[in-house]
Amino acid sequence: MGVYLNPSAADFSEKVGKKTFVDKTELLKDICDRVNDPDRKYVAVSRPRRFGKTTDANMLVAWFGRKDHSSLFRNLKISECSDRYQKYQNGFDVIKADMSKGTFRFSCIRDYIEDLDQRILREISLEKKTEALMENDSLSACLDRIFAATGEQFIVVLDEWDAPLRLFPDDMPGHLYYAGWLNDLLKGKDYLALVYMTGILPIKKYGDDSFMNMFDEISMIDPGDFAPY
Repeated sequence: MGVYLNPSAADFSEKVGKKTFVDKTELLKDICDRVNDPDRKYVAVSRPRRFGKTTDANMLVAWFGRKDHSSLFRNLKISECSDRYQKYQNGFDVIKADMSKGTFRFSCIRDYIEDLDQRILREISLEKKTEALMENDSLSACLDRIFAATGEQFIVVLDEWDAPLRLFPDDMPGHLYYAGWLNDLLKGKDYLALVYMTGILPIKKYGDDSFMNMFDEISMIDPGDFAPY
């Protein structure tokens, strides 16, 4: 269990234990139905602050990640649902990053993203210990090699995905670099079973028409099947 790869479920566990906790675990039914569906496995949730986006993201980490956190869900609504959802529990390596953390140490987006890319890569290298890893790999190249060698898929959860764009509003070269990094990591990748992103701003505000156009955007004005949650 690492910082980025299959991280701790402590944050979600803390929320579950509070009287103010709202049980939205039935959301997992919709998310599970999206796993490996090429038309639905990319989800981007845009909401203002204080709408529980991070709690929902942490819930996904606790549900899908390799570490067994089944006890957290034992008395929650998802436990009453069909067994077909249980097959996904603890079934994937989950990469989770809060894109708002640590930005203060950097003067531009590119330096921040390059550092994050290598931090995640080092964790995977330590955990997997596989010949699929090669020196000077990027994160996307590493995941490609692991999938080619083992068939293992990953789930990527990016909380506050738009934070670099909001925190470095004048770094236009950085915006383009970040867009390229996201596309390289996420778009059309067989190693991905699911991608779940949260943010404040809509994806379509950035880049050209093809930028991250594979996402199903869940917004305030168009919540779709997510409306009850």
